[in-house]
Amino acid sequence: MWVTADQPDTPIYGLLYITERPVNPETIPQADSRRFDQLNGLDPGSAPPPSFTFGPGAADPYGWGAVAGQAGAIDIAALNPAISQPNPNLGCEGYHTAAPSLSFELALPLPYLRIFFLADTPGADAVLVVRMPDGAWYCGDDSFGTLNPTINVLGNPTSGIVQVWIGSWAPGGTIPGILYLTRGAADPLDPNRPPPITGLSRFGSRPNVIPTPTPKTAPTALPTIPPTGAMVAEPTATPVALVIGGATTYGAISLAPGFDPPAHGAIMAGGGPIDAAALGPECARFIAAQPDYRLDWAGGSDPSDLLRLFFVAEAGADTALLIFTPGGAWRCSDDAHGTIHPSVDLMGAAGGAYYVWVGAPAADAPAPGTLYITADAALTPASVE
Repeated sequence: MWVTADQPDTPIYGLLYITERPVNPETIPQADSRRFDQLNGLDPGSAPPPSFTFGPGAADPYGWGAVAGQAGAIDIAALNPAISQPNPNLGCEGYHTAAPSLSFELALPLPYLRIFFLADTPGADAVLVVRMPDGAWYCGDDSFGTLNPTINVLGNPTSGIVQVWIGSWAPGGTIPGILYLTRGAADPLDPNRPPPITGLSRFGSRPNVIPTPTPKTAPTALPTIPPTGAMVAEPTATPVALVIGGATTYGAISLAPGFDPPAHGAIMAGGGPIDAAALGPECARFIAAQPDYRLDWAGGSDPSDLLRLFFVAEAGADTALLIFTPGGAWRCSDDAHGTIHPSVDLMGAAGGAYYVWVGAPAADAPAPGTLYITADAALTPASVE
């Protein structure tokens, strides 16, 4: 595979996308933040000495916590009307001090660098401005559905001093927090997730695997739902009837926070006659009426505990995951982490019964594979291939 340029010896930085979905260049979001050659009001000449060096040996993601955003008197949007008025969504806004909040040394040019700020206080609305060593300016505001700002620099050609301004969308006040740098996919929703690992060496080749049961034959007609069950129905020609609370095909497991080994694996063959797409967005493939598996999760001792659970399915086919949570909500996943395998990430997982279905690509054609349940974010579909 080659990507060609229209001029010799002139590198063109970008991202190569490979997908099975009906997307095109017009529907893919812009990967990099907008570059500006000039930004009025800020003084790069008053930058403090570098606080740290981000180089080949640095942790990724790298977090610098000795920083606080300061809402200064400089209104970026007002001083840069050519940027802010035509397009207010570029993120060049908010109130800043003239001097940078900090600077750091970038030890090597990087084809991709993500910089984001995570405020310590929920609801704090920080904004971000970065000046790269080549003099290019970048702005960032709300990202990933949060009030935390993110800047993506694509094709940085130089190393040197990077200057960072952390301000506030509204005037007044200080916003303490952590500035993160990553060459990978860390983001404000999950700043400490490392790059995907390869293999399952951390967990063993098949951790805590239960014996393979004999799959039940899929019923030719939808079963009668017992009084203890629940029906999920959509206005389709054939109602979707699922037995939630009934027997599972491949068993169950009871787990509590801190379970060991850190990943539980269950071999199963998902699939069935029911089209899961009727359950809602992101739900896909074909499933059986009865759940494939059940997790009885102990949860935390305090309702405020933000416990996380990760469900990952690995199979030789393009499968999907469907999970019915104790709160009565569906969580679905198809392709995840650049693979054909699904992954459901549950933040703040409450105690109770989680019913799991693994969807197969075709009706009544089982897809043998393994369901993994873990609290370790390092286990992803990319890591189990």
